[in-house]
Amino acid sequence: MKRRLFIIAIILCTTLAPLIISAHVKWFTEEPAVKEDITTILSPFFISFALLVAIVLAAIPQILPRIPVLQMVL
Repeated sequence: MKRRLFIIAIILCTTLAPLIISAHVKWFTEEPAVKEDITTILSPFFISFALLVAIVLAAIPQILPRIPVLQMVL
């Protein structure tokens, strides 16, 4: 029963999130695309942030089974 409520809550949150946030897509604007240099995109901040995200994503499957609250839900 808890699992079903958890899944329904996740589905509702992901479905209603764009409506609440008022998200929009910039693809439909009339502004011309600006081509950026690759050195501007691959800044030290971007590389360090990408490495941090990769480490966190790699750690999540290792950490989640050890959290007792999640074992009751799932």
